[in-house]
Amino acid sequence: MLAEPLFRAACEAQGWRPPRRDREHPLKFRRLLRTRACTVCLAPAAHFPVRRVASGVGCVFRLCKGCARRDKVQEQLRWHGLAVDSIGEHGKPLFARQFCTPLFGSTDGFVG
Repeated sequence: MLAEPLFRAACEAQGWRPPRRDREHPLKFRRLLRTRACTVCLAPAAHFPVRRVASGVGCVFRLCKGCARRDKVQEQLRWHGLAVDSIGEHGKPLFARQFCTPLFGSTDGFVG
């Protein structure tokens, strides 16, 4: 409850308003930040959803591109049984050459 005014200020700075169903909830701005901002750094551009590996359904939280690529964050995700989507909601990949296969010949890991 003590941090709720800070969460409110962060949401208002981005122009985010809680959905109608959450307007009476005491922690509405905490929920709003959790659904919109990066969980690690609170960046407003959190395009990469994190899901549970076992079910793969539903978004647990979101990460920005910078945080999703950090080794320490990846290690924590694996430890908790979570995985970040490799293609963000905006259609851009997390890593530039992620699914690249050679056209001719063979390379380590690929059969020619």
